[in-house]
Amino acid sequence: MVYTCNLITLDAPIQALMMRYFFLALIFLATGFKTLQAQQFSFSPDTVLTAQAQLEQYNIFNIYIQNETSDSLQLTWRIVENTLPEAWETTLCDNNECYGILPAYGNMIPFSANEPAFIKLDINPHQHQAEGLIRFRIFPTDDPSDYEVITFYISSLLSGTDEPIVVFPTFGPNPVKDALWLSGTDEKQTLQLWNGQGQLLRTLSLEANLPYRLDLSDLPKGAYWLSNSFQQHILIKQ
Repeated sequence: MVYTCNLITLDAPIQALMMRYFFLALIFLATGFKTLQAQQFSFSPDTVLTAQAQLEQYNIFNIYIQNETSDSLQLTWRIVENTLPEAWETTLCDNNECYGILPAYGNMIPFSANEPAFIKLDINPHQHQAEGLIRFRIFPTDDPSDYEVITFYISSLLSGTDEPIVVFPTFGPNPVKDALWLSGTDEKQTLQLWNGQGQLLRTLSLEANLPYRLDLSDLPKGAYWLSNSFQQHILIKQ
């Protein structure tokens, strides 16, 4: 007995359409897989920080990294772009150590969901008015393919009135149990209080030269962040 097989020949437009759907499906699967991987960690306030650096003083800028798993997580960072002016005095810190000379990469110490990691820049522009950026790739130490990119955009250029941006108020105690006190500053300004998931909890209106009492007794223990338009600072609630 002889068997015959008839091949079905598709018209060229149908073949092209099927190939298009095939490649779209591949792209969708790859994107979905990357999204699932990236859920191991998140960033606060965001993956991009745009900030103003005051002249002749040290300015601290942080992007915090939250462990979204139930296990300990170790991350590695790698600098992929750096245009910060060489005239600036720049120190880079993570939750492992601080670096006076910027290395190409660094390994953080493992951290849990209750204790966020961070990338911190401490910059003194001195009298050098300029701007630049530094960009990091962040990934689990054992899986470089599961990465996110964070970027710091920093400027020390003065405003049109030749006055620096308003400074961040001092605050304490930190860690805090019930009430946090913030100092008055020369100008009225607005601050935001964020939780570790990047959710805005409160907006504070500070009057010039007047202290401010912030009641935190209703918040659970953990890490929070105070920010204005240019800087953010970590706050630990006990």
